[in-house]
Amino acid sequence: MRESSVDRFGGLAENYFDSPAHRQTAKLDALVERTGVSGGTVVDVGTGAGHTAYAFAKAADKVIAVDPTPEMLAIVDRESAGRVETLQAFAEDLPLEASSVEGVATRLAAHHFESVERFLAESNRVLKPGGWIMLNDIVGPEGPFAIPLTERVGRLVSGLVL
Repeated sequence: MRESSVDRFGGLAENYFDSPAHRQTAKLDALVERTGVSGGTVVDVGTGAGHTAYAFAKAADKVIAVDPTPEMLAIVDRESAGRVETLQAFAEDLPLEASSVEGVATRLAAHHFESVERFLAESNRVLKPGGWIMLNDIVGPEGPFAIPLTERVGRLVSGLVL
């Protein structure tokens, strides 16, 4: 499933870069402001064409844009002018050291993750004590498992700023 997802999104990379929904600068700036970022390292997971990473690059010392799709990361490399590092990985398997970053962000991507719970566990693992997670998406859980999933996510991130 993972490989087919990477193949599918590779051909859409330029569409994501040009997407008005992903380019919303005012919303991105508001999200960055809400996190209170002032320096440190921020990881943008499921970066797509990098819009969230670019916004955090204005306030963080270092931004790492993570995505499993090489074509998406090529756009980030092209557009970030060296302000953002790229890392090819899935949200559930972040190849970063434990307690190594101040913040983890994901915007308009979590609905593509294989497991939001595993993403949150990985995010918690790589966060320094007192770090934050920003999860912003357009799709929430549905069906008979929605409430239990929401409760499990709440328990996983209790104490973290959302």
